[in-house]
Amino acid sequence: SNVDSAMYNGANLEMDFYGGYKHAFEGGFGIDLGAIYYFYPGSGAGGTTKVDNTELYIGASWGPLTAKYNYAVSDFFSVPNSKGSSYLDLGFSYDLGKGWGVVAHYGYQTLKGDARAPQIGGTFPGPDNYSDWKLGATYTVEGWVIGLAYIDTNRSYTGGTAALSNKDISGATGVLSVSKSF
Repeated sequence: SNVDSAMYNGANLEMDFYGGYKHAFEGGFGIDLGAIYYFYPGSGAGGTTKVDNTELYIGASWGPLTAKYNYAVSDFFSVPNSKGSSYLDLGFSYDLGKGWGVVAHYGYQTLKGDARAPQIGGTFPGPDNYSDWKLGATYTVEGWVIGLAYIDTNRSYTGGTAALSNKDISGATGVLSVSKSF
């Protein structure tokens, strides 16, 4: 996906490489183990820090519920002394029938060491933790999933070129999506 090159030291693209093992058991229980590497080609331009991140994860599911825990084994997005930053992702997805469904998500980010999240007003408190959430509905027609969701966070953040005008890049918003798995 595209990213703000000012926020990622010259990179305008994020590439995610991941692999793991998933298994479903009888009774609707499942596990998911793996690793994710976030790569930003072109970061480090002009002698700035090259940005990347490596995380291990463990996840579990049971019926409509999911939980996944990601743990940074490298410095978190190349921020010095930030190994051990983590993210807990809790999810809920329920099929209402006739193509309709509901989805919910709660996430909790823990930042370690020198990792900071830039806030509106130019402050960098931390290390800090923050939450994000989503509540939405889906409708499936002929394999296409149309979604509408409300997303928000408990913080007001800025960063990259948005920091020049102190613009909030984390405000509550609605997201309309269309997807199809092949």
